[in-house]
Amino acid sequence: MKTRTTSQDVADLAGVSRSAVSRFFSGGHVSENYKKKIIKASEELSYRPNMIARSMTGMETNLIALITGEGGSTPSLKEIEDKLIFKLSSYGKRALMIPVTEKDDLDESTKNALDYQVDAIVVLGGNVSASVVEHLQALRVPLLLYGTTEGAPGTECFCCKNEKAGHLVGRFLIRTGHKRIAYLAKIKDTNANVTRKKGLVDELSIANMELYAEERGDITYEKSKSAGLRLFSMSEPPDAVFCFNDIMAIGALDAARAMKIRIPEDASIVGFDDIPQSSWDSFRLTTVNSNIDFLIDKMVQRILDKSSSEKNGEFRMWWSEPELIIRSTTK
Repeated sequence: MKTRTTSQDVADLAGVSRSAVSRFFSGGHVSENYKKKIIKASEELSYRPNMIARSMTGMETNLIALITGEGGSTPSLKEIEDKLIFKLSSYGKRALMIPVTEKDDLDESTKNALDYQVDAIVVLGGNVSASVVEHLQALRVPLLLYGTTEGAPGTECFCCKNEKAGHLVGRFLIRTGHKRIAYLAKIKDTNANVTRKKGLVDELSIANMELYAEERGDITYEKSKSAGLRLFSMSEPPDAVFCFNDIMAIGALDAARAMKIRIPEDASIVGFDDIPQSSWDSFRLTTVNSNIDFLIDKMVQRILDKSSSEKNGEFRMWWSEPELIIRSTTK
């Protein structure tokens, strides 16, 4: 069986020391003459550095762990994953995808994956338990949390201003004459779920109104449609529904259609995330764009920044500004 090409093989072919090869691949200083020899030998031998060996010596591995919670990936989270992976790769970084369960501890497969000594850990979404985040923090690796404001010293959080988004939606629906405004929430009271609702309720309060109704539909289309059917089956159904995300809004939209409720003549529906499907002709969904490109750019910038908050023991919060995108599902 053919054995793996080693740095010693490259050094022998290039006529340089093994330490020179190691310095070159770890970003250290070598002369231009040595660089040319090492590159030429590496290409001839199809040599790639051993990431596990590099991690054992404490060098950067260019591996970034992306932690996701169980329960499936929403279109919004999938879009974030894809954009983040592409952005990292443009800087020579590689993503190591690690799904975790809702348990309070890391399972063995996760621990084994993290044995690769990643350069940073990104937790995506709010479905990862606080206990798991604590375990990740104990690894003393730069830890970045996306979609939450609940960080700790040494971590950095990246989040849309969800409460402001609720205010934007509430203000718009009130201004366009709606009187019976409902909220379609996800089952779990994540930070995003609570603060989006709070912004909506606070805006209603300013106008001397109350939240007309609330249903919980999880983040799947099927359960959201069922929740929408419950809302629109009320003796006097809501004339507007703000949904936690776009998939839930699409479920509510199809529920309204099944109940022969005209959108937007009889009721308006607003989503959140501005996923690509929301602009499709069959939906034309009014929604909130959370400006994920800004947050992704900021995350990658912080990963590349050697003076991370983890080293300084600080907590930092990075915010994106929400934008209301008005389409055909509202008046």
